[in-house]
Amino acid sequence: MAADIPALTYRDLELSLDRADHGLFRVRLRGLGMDRTPLPISLDIDGITALRDDPAHYGRRLGEILFAVPSLADAFGQAKGSAFAIPGHGLRLRLVIPPDVSELHRLAWETLVVPGDDMPLAMDERVIFSRCLGGQDLVAAPAHNASPKIVAAIASPVDLADPIDVAGELERLRSSLGDLAITELIDDHATFDDIGQALADGADVLYLACHGLFDQDTPLLVLEGPDRQTALVSGKGLAAAVRRLPRKPSLVVLASCQSAGAGEGEVLAAAGPLLVDAGVPA
Repeated sequence: MAADIPALTYRDLELSLDRADHGLFRVRLRGLGMDRTPLPISLDIDGITALRDDPAHYGRRLGEILFAVPSLADAFGQAKGSAFAIPGHGLRLRLVIPPDVSELHRLAWETLVVPGDDMPLAMDERVIFSRCLGGQDLVAAPAHNASPKIVAAIASPVDLADPIDVAGELERLRSSLGDLAITELIDDHATFDDIGQALADGADVLYLACHGLFDQDTPLLVLEGPDRQTALVSGKGLAAAVRRLPRKPSLVVLASCQSAGAGEGEVLAAAGPLLVDAGVPA
């Protein structure tokens, strides 16, 4: 019989990123006896995202750019080495990004490869990797409801060049949820106003399937207007509507539909933290 593997004791390190002046970003390391002065760095976000179809190259390039400043690379290496030097210890790394810095939330940080390593940091068995952000209005999730009120909004404006298969999306959702009742917002009901009203009526779960795009790093969701034409709603606009609700949904699922083009998942990934900051637990 295989011997039990003892649980590791984790040492904490925080790596925070935020916007700085002149198109740069500010990075700071805290923990393991250090609190480094924030350093300005340049991130070629477009160049990194262009590698999305090659995860290995993507992760290596992300690491090369993040740790291009020698003092930051040395400090991170020392912190990681310090955590691993003690038998039975690992590293708990928290990546902290403010919810409104959408261009950084677009990046797949879970693929990050530290220069000199041969695999993503998040895949190291000695590392617990997590993304964190400050949800100032975050409240505890309500008690589990055996019959949650689920709202499914699937937006496919009639003027889309690449329409969403609404029936197919609904069928996949129904097959996943079994006998749970679903309030469907489709056709001319997949509007911002109708979604807002459904949430105000007390939805526990919002499932939103739509196309998305960026406008100067602002995530935009492609919803429908009353005439079923395209109506663009910013991630901040949706988050603001959620923030005003007296009772917020316990879960919001931003679904990238099967017909989604390259990069649309990044739009939804950037919108998600805005909803967490507005008080959605998950």
